[in-house]
Amino acid sequence: MLTHVTSLTPVRRHLLRIAFAIALVASVRAVAGPDWSVDVAIEFPDRPPMRVSVHYDEAVGLIGEKLPYKIDFWVRAAFAKAKARYTIDENDGKWVISAIDGVENGAAGRWVYFVNGFRSPYHINTQLADGVRSIRFVYTVSADKRQ
Repeated sequence: MLTHVTSLTPVRRHLLRIAFAIALVASVRAVAGPDWSVDVAIEFPDRPPMRVSVHYDEAVGLIGEKLPYKIDFWVRAAFAKAKARYTIDENDGKWVISAIDGVENGAAGRWVYFVNGFRSPYHINTQLADGVRSIRFVYTVSADKRQ
């Protein structure tokens, strides 16, 4: 018999939440094992690209966080490993990379990113990390700035 959650006692609801959290952590850890790695490329308009591969355990050590639900986990870890300076702008809770190693969004162009080869319509803190193998940042030059 299935019992509606609101009919449970507070103690049983709390135990149900704990069980759900444990199951969630276990499922993420199964996916985010030591074999999980992500390749990150940064393509600058004026210099050779920067490429770095980050393994899960290495990323945890670099940024001190676990459970990569969104790709910002991998982006921040890769930038830390590459020692790349970057700026994240937040607007209404959505994160955008606005500068990488001195190349900033502006009239000349802006940073866009691709996940597994496809341009992402999401922000780095809303794009799910599940199944991500590669992230590529490309500085796109504005149409009026092309020669």
